[in-house]
Amino acid sequence: MMLLPVWWNKLSVLATTVRGMAWSLLAVLALIMMLTSCDDSTIESPVPAGRVHYSCNIGTINLAMGQGTGQAHIDSPGGYVRIYDKQKLMATDEVGTGGLLLCHDLSSSSVYAYDLACPYCYSRGGSPAEKLHRLTVDGFNAQCDKCGSVFGHVFWGMPTPTSGPANKKNYLLRQYHAHCNGDILVATP
Repeated sequence: MMLLPVWWNKLSVLATTVRGMAWSLLAVLALIMMLTSCDDSTIESPVPAGRVHYSCNIGTINLAMGQGTGQAHIDSPGGYVRIYDKQKLMATDEVGTGGLLLCHDLSSSSVYAYDLACPYCYSRGGSPAEKLHRLTVDGFNAQCDKCGSVFGHVFWGMPTPTSGPANKKNYLLRQYHAHCNGDILVATP
């Protein structure tokens, strides 16, 4: 019987340990991929991504749009403004499919932009007038007065429904990019 050097035995044990660790690492990676992979629990908004190119002075937009009585202005946390009145827009402004809901985060300087079209009503089809119902804001919720869908996390940057038929269908609000550049709020696709 041939005796192997001690270092060979240690090397063999190390190789076996590394192989076992590699399989363990592979199993952990596979588990992470399964847990974080996309699923069908939330369906993207049926509202098409409208053309969006809008900028405004964050300090005066509420007054320019005729909004502000009884609501926080967009320049303060929890403030918002709805942009949809074509009479009050410049010819170069593009505000999505149903207009824009611009929200100021409740706890930071972030701003969020959403399409005002209700995703559930829009998905039901029909003429533009039948399917285009604009969201209103009640407290910190965006809601559709036609179907009763409520989106309760818009001031935290989450376009998910919290109740109503949009919640049952898992329809998200169409979200756009928004940021402030000094006093200028900019919304883009």
